[in-house]
Amino acid sequence: MTVVLCACGGGSESTPQAKDAATQAIGAATHTLTFDQVKTQFYATQPDALIARSSSGLPVSFTSSTPTVCIIDANALKLLNAGTCTVTAAQAGNSVYAPASPVSRSFTVGRSAQKITFPNLVNQFIEL
Repeated sequence: MTVVLCACGGGSESTPQAKDAATQAIGAATHTLTFDQVKTQFYATQPDALIARSSSGLPVSFTSSTPTVCIIDANALKLLNAGTCTVTAAQAGNSVYAPASPVSRSFTVGRSAQKITFPNLVNQFIEL
């Protein structure tokens, strides 16, 4: 953003109006991100919500750098496989705030417990 400063004097009949202007560039304001730690998640279950905030209040977006394990869809975490998932929170800034430094979190995506059920086999006999 650029600001023009003007120092202007009123002048009089015998003295001309004094006028001096200066242009000053003003940098964008800074802000920071906080991204909560993510606990171990389990494949084939609903993952916890990702929680990140910008000190400016601007919205935060997420990206995954491990797309074989996890992806971001509509800013929500989706688990695809067991492994290590790395997600980065970012905020691009706007006309007032510069982009915030991104913050990454890595966490384990474990295998879900396997459950096998059998139908009730009451009164089922096999003759030999």
